[in-house]
Amino acid sequence: MRALESRAIAVNARPSIDLLRGLKREEIELILAAARARRVPAKSVMTYQGEPADSLLLLWKGRARYFFETPNGKKLILIWITPGHSFGGAALVPRGSNYLLSTETVRDSVVLVWDGPTIRGFARRFPQLMENAITSAVDYLSWYIAAHAALCSQTAGRGWLVFFSDVHPAWVKECQAALNSILPTRSWPMQRISLRIQRAVF
Repeated sequence: MRALESRAIAVNARPSIDLLRGLKREEIELILAAARARRVPAKSVMTYQGEPADSLLLLWKGRARYFFETPNGKKLILIWITPGHSFGGAALVPRGSNYLLSTETVRDSVVLVWDGPTIRGFARRFPQLMENAITSAVDYLSWYIAAHAALCSQTAGRGWLVFFSDVHPAWVKECQAALNSILPTRSWPMQRISLRIQRAVF
């Protein structure tokens, strides 16, 4: 990596990385050294829904989120991505696969990028990496089920209150923005939901 990129991923600034949990230090260093660091401005799309999954990415710094575009053009905001979390996991599939969702930065960010053959090679060499990727996929699925159940099984406001009560506090402010794209603000004022979320979480 170039000097600038190396400084961007300095060891003393390293976030907790779910994808590399359980690996030895030298294995982690080897995998990180193979990544390409990219600085990505806020409001930039990094992966596109339906396009070939040719890279796996990891958010090193900043904030990002998944979104899905419906056939009629509506943009649905989904789970948020915080430093240390990877995305574009479809690149780990041996046969050709496409990204299921799009991702975009919310703040100026730094991401690490591995091309498909490289990250698949590491997954074969270090099975723990693939196990971590599967665990992350299960976590994302659990998030979706919880969110969907909250919307379908209770009133909008109470359902989201229950859901946010189980969310890590660091996500709360960002996730509140997602409510704007899902809930009708006239039927349940966003100010009331935000206040109840803050009380439940903090």
